Amino acid sequence: MKTVGGLFQWVKVVGLSMALLGFLAGCGHSGRKDLERRGISYSAEDFVGSAKRNDIGVLQLFLNSGMDVNSRDNGGNTALMVASLKGHKEVAELLISKGADVNVKDKYGRTPLIWVSYAGHKEVAELLVSKGADVNVKDEDGNTPLMEASREDHKEVLELLKSKGAKE
Repeated sequence: MKTVGGLFQWVKVVGLSMALLGFLAGCGHSGRKDLERRGISYSAEDFVGSAKRNDIGVLQLFLNSGMDVNSRDNGGNTALMVASLKGHKEVAELLISKGADVNVKDKYGRTPLIWVSYAGHKEVAELLVSKGADVNVKDEDGNTPLMEASREDHKEVLELLKSKGAKE
């Protein structure tokens, strides 16, 4: 009897597991349908564009549908790069929490920290540094986050970078 009861228990657990897998697979499909209903294509271009527009709801739909958080638009930019440039801290937090690479480089070797240092968004710079962004990274032309913050006279970002070990 124990074998039969154990067998029924095993079948019950396997059945629940299969139902859960089916539900999870449907979640991504549903997210894509929600995007389509909004007239948004399931593309890296629209994913990065939603970060640029600070549209967390649409970003979440993309991520729930299986979009790679490090996808690049046609210009080679990731959602984290454009969120950093625009100063969208909540978007940056979401993307990082989903595994966005804080040291990813664009086609010119610029990272999200170089972009945010150029734009002067201290809170986003703090977030990136706290999540492991390289404060001494150089782009193709040898520019560093410190150089960009200095060139644009973003004193708060400049001080933050220096306090975290950025070299001149």
